[in-house]
Amino acid sequence: MTRATWSDTRLDEFAANVDRRFDEVDRRFDESDRRLDETRDQMASDFRRVDSDLREVRGELAGIRRSILQAGGAALVASQMTLTAAIIGMIAVLA
Repeated sequence: MTRATWSDTRLDEFAANVDRRFDEVDRRFDESDRRLDETRDQMASDFRRVDSDLREVRGELAGIRRSILQAGGAALVASQMTLTAAIIGMIAVLA
Protein backbone atom coordinates (compact mmCIF):
# COMPACT_ATOMS: atom_id res chain seq x y z
CA MET A 1 0.00 0.00 0.00
CA THR A 2 1.39 3.34 -0.95
CA ARG A 3 0.95 6.69 0.64
CA ALA A 4 -1.40 7.67 -2.16
CA THR A 5 -4.03 5.12 -1.03
CA TRP A 6 -4.32 6.69 2.42
CA SER A 7 -7.03 9.29 2.14
CA ASP A 8 -7.58 11.96 4.76
CA THR A 9 -10.60 10.08 6.03
CA ARG A 10 -8.64 6.87 6.30
CA LEU A 11 -5.78 8.64 8.09
CA ASP A 12 -8.31 10.19 10.50
CA GLU A 13 -9.79 6.74 11.20
CA PHE A 14 -6.30 5.34 11.78
CA ALA A 15 -5.45 8.19 14.16
CA ALA A 16 -8.73 7.67 16.04
CA ASN A 17 -8.01 3.93 16.32
CA VAL A 18 -4.48 4.62 17.60
CA ASP A 19 -5.87 7.14 20.12
CA ARG A 20 -8.51 4.64 21.26
CA ARG A 21 -5.87 1.94 21.77
CA PHE A 22 -3.60 4.31 23.72
CA ASP A 23 -6.61 5.33 25.83
CA GLU A 24 -7.05 1.63 26.67
CA VAL A 25 -3.36 1.35 27.55
CA ASP A 26 -3.70 4.43 29.78
CA ARG A 27 -6.78 2.91 31.46
CA ARG A 28 -4.90 -0.33 32.12
CA PHE A 29 -1.93 1.55 33.58
CA ASP A 30 -4.28 3.59 35.77
CA GLU A 31 -5.89 0.36 37.01
CA SER A 32 -2.46 -1.16 37.70
CA ASP A 33 -1.43 1.99 39.59
CA ARG A 34 -4.63 1.84 41.66
CA ARG A 35 -4.06 -1.83 42.53
CA LEU A 36 -0.43 -1.16 43.43
CA ASP A 37 -1.50 1.73 45.66
CA GLU A 38 -4.06 -0.50 47.39
CA THR A 39 -1.45 -3.24 47.85
CA ARG A 40 1.09 -0.74 49.23
CA ASP A 41 -1.49 0.69 51.63
CA GLN A 42 -2.48 -2.81 52.80
CA MET A 43 1.17 -3.77 53.30
CA ALA A 44 1.83 -0.59 55.27
CA SER A 45 -1.16 -1.35 57.47
CA ASP A 46 0.03 -4.94 57.95
CA PHE A 47 3.54 -3.76 58.86
CA ARG A 48 2.14 -1.29 61.41
CA ARG A 49 0.12 -4.12 62.97
CA VAL A 50 3.15 -6.43 63.06
CA ASP A 51 5.25 -3.64 64.59
CA SER A 52 2.61 -3.10 67.26
CA ASP A 53 2.43 -6.84 67.95
CA LEU A 54 6.22 -7.06 68.25
CA ARG A 55 6.26 -4.16 70.71
CA GLU A 56 3.63 -5.97 72.77
CA VAL A 57 5.63 -9.22 72.69
CA ARG A 58 8.79 -7.36 73.72
CA GLY A 59 6.94 -5.88 76.68
CA GLU A 60 5.64 -9.30 77.70
CA LEU A 61 9.12 -10.81 77.38
CA ALA A 62 10.57 -8.04 79.54
CA GLY A 63 7.96 -8.84 82.20
CA ILE A 64 8.76 -12.55 82.02
CA ARG A 65 12.48 -11.79 82.29
CA ARG A 66 11.85 -9.66 85.40
CA SER A 67 9.76 -12.44 86.93
CA ILE A 68 12.44 -15.04 86.23
CA LEU A 69 15.13 -12.84 87.75
CA GLN A 70 13.01 -12.12 90.80
CA ALA A 71 12.09 -15.79 91.29
CA GLY A 72 15.70 -16.84 90.70
CA GLY A 73 16.94 -14.24 93.15
CA ALA A 74 14.43 -15.32 95.78
CA ALA A 75 15.38 -18.98 95.27
CA LEU A 76 19.07 -18.09 95.57
CA VAL A 77 18.49 -16.20 98.81
CA ALA A 78 16.38 -19.08 100.19
CA SER A 79 19.02 -21.65 99.27
CA GLN A 80 21.77 -19.55 100.86
CA MET A 81 19.72 -19.20 104.03
CA THR A 82 19.10 -22.96 104.07
CA LEU A 83 22.78 -23.69 103.54
CA THR A 84 23.74 -21.22 106.26
CA ALA A 85 21.23 -22.81 108.66
CA ALA A 86 22.57 -26.26 107.82
CA ILE A 87 26.16 -25.16 108.49
CA ILE A 88 25.15 -23.53 111.78
CA GLY A 89 23.28 -26.71 112.71
CA MET A 90 26.31 -28.85 111.91
CA ILE A 91 28.58 -26.56 113.95
CA ALA A 92 26.14 -26.73 116.88
CA VAL A 93 26.05 -30.54 116.74
CA LEU A 94 29.84 -30.82 116.54
CA ALA A 95 30.46 -28.34 119.33
